[in-house]
This record gives sequence, structure tokens and C-alpha cells, in this order.
Amino acid sequence: MRNVILTIDLERDWDTTNTDAIKKVLPRFLDLLDKNRSKATFFVVSDLATKFPKQIKQIVKRGHEIGSHSHTHRHLNNIRFDELEQEVKKSKQVLDRLGCNVQGFRAPAGIRVAGLSDVLKRYKYTYNSSTIASWFPGRYNELANDKPVVRHNGLVELPIPNFTMFRIPAGLSYARLFHPFFTPSLSKQPYMVYMHLHEFLDRLPSNKIRPDVWLASYRNRGERAWKIFENMTKKHELNFITCNDYIKLNPNSLSQKRTN
Repeated sequence: MRNVILTIDLERDWDTTNTDAIKKVLPRFLDLLDKNRSKATFFVVSDLATKFPKQIKQIVKRGHEIGSHSHTHRHLNNIRFDELEQEVKKSKQVLDRLGCNVQGFRAPAGIRVAGLSDVLKRYKYTYNSSTIASWFPGRYNELANDKPVVRHNGLVELPIPNFTMFRIPAGLSYARLFHPFFTPSLSKQPYMVYMHLHEFLDRLPSNKIRPDVWLASYRNRGERAWKIFENMTKKHELNFITCNDYIKLNPNSLSQKRTN
């Protein structure tokens, strides 16, 4: 059985202020993880966690890991450096007060900025999963290595990898977008997959959403998304684990891949 990291970005629905996914999808999703004896890392927007503390505590109680997805989900390239530091600092403080013991960070929309690694280290994060090492029109243009590495300051980098050599991000959004023309295989790659709970909602919000978000959201949502997720994994002997579990299970391979 092969270990694969399962990560969920827990944020508002489809780039809006709605929170239906937390209310309607999270209970069913946690039950599915329990049924499959799977564990996951939930990267949580912390100002959202203050509105749903019982749900966040339930995630922890059921054995999953909580990471930070910033405090307000603002894109880090659109704010000042002192505001970035507050996003990193406050999110960890808020989530830790809920009993989450936050170790990891994922930047909103996978947008990294200079100095982020050092700020994360300063506030005692141990890993960063902000890089989406893929190319997709209007969304991603990062052709960096998609394998885990350790930075010069000791911070572990866990980039979001790709489904194929064509650098399709290893996310449920893209599995849904290309289904049934492309069915990603998890038997060989990648070491991590990611998704959002709002992908399992039946309807798109009435609010206007950005074109790139709409592109990744309009196809195969709702019950079709549940089936795609289950079909994507059931044919392979996979053991879904958290980011922290992966780091603990692979200390030698991580320590041999250092970068600046």
C-alpha cells in the first residue's frame, strides 16, 4: 500500500462569502474518511475557523491535521509585507487556540512571495505547501520541481505536484474539469492530491466569480465530484495520510534534498 498525502483547502465557497460546504459537505466528507480509514490535512482560513470552531475541533478529534491557509485568504502578492506577516502569525495563533497545533502553511491560490519562507520559520511553522508546480492558462505558471525539498533554513517544502507529464495540477478540480476525457491515475504519481469541499456542492453560487475559478468549478460538481473522487482512488492501494505523517515517514529522503 502506497502513502499519498490528502489535503483539503477549507475556505469560503467558490471565491465568495458563502460557507455552505462547511455546513453541508464537511460531515459527509469526514464520514467517508473514517470509512476508508484515511487521514488528511485541512488547510484552514482562520477567520473562518472562528465562525465554525465546533467543526474545526471535530476535524482534530477525528485524527486529522489542521494547517493554516492564512487568516483572511487575501492573495499574498496584493498586500504589504507587514500584512503578510500578520496573515501568517495571526492564523497560527487563532488555530492553535482551537487546539490545532499548526505546523504547516498553504498560501491562498498558491501565490508565493519573497520572504515567505523566513516568516514561516520565524513563527515556528515546520513546512510550507504553497507551490503549485504546474502550468495552467490564467492560473498557474510555476514550472519548479514538484518534489519535496528542505530549504536552507530547515523549512520543509511540500509542493503540490502534477497528475501527468503535462503538468496538470494534482487536484480534484482538474480531475473534474477533464473528466471523462482524462482520468488521472494515482498508482505511480503524485505523492499528494488536493481539493476543496465546495467542489462537492450541487450548485454554483449566484455571486459572480472570477473566470479562472468558474473554469475549474462548472464541470462535474456535486454528486459527480463524489464519484470522480472515489473512482480516482478506489482502484489503487492507497493510504491517505497527513502532511506531518509524510514528513515523519520520509526523513532521509527529505534531508538529502536541500535547496536555497
